[in-house]
Amino acid sequence: MTAAESMLKSTPSEIGFSVDELAACIDACFECAQACTACADACLAEDMVAEMRRCITTDLNWTFVQPRARCSRVRRCTAPT
Repeated sequence: MTAAESMLKSTPSEIGFSVDELAACIDACFECAQACTACADACLAEDMVAEMRRCITTDLNWTFVQPRARCSRVRRCTAPT
């Protein structure tokens, strides 16, 4: 059981989603964030870092903004129909 699944199963409130599917989504978001961090690190190791600026920015925007925004708004979402 992942940390996300454990936390979702322990919440006393109704989340409106399948716990297993939502936990898989959260885990996939964090796996993607790890891949983006590795990509940004690799870009920073390049000789022409200035040319890699857009890639690094995209990686960091995804890593620090998207997963946290999506995961922190679970209670405000409605299940897809």
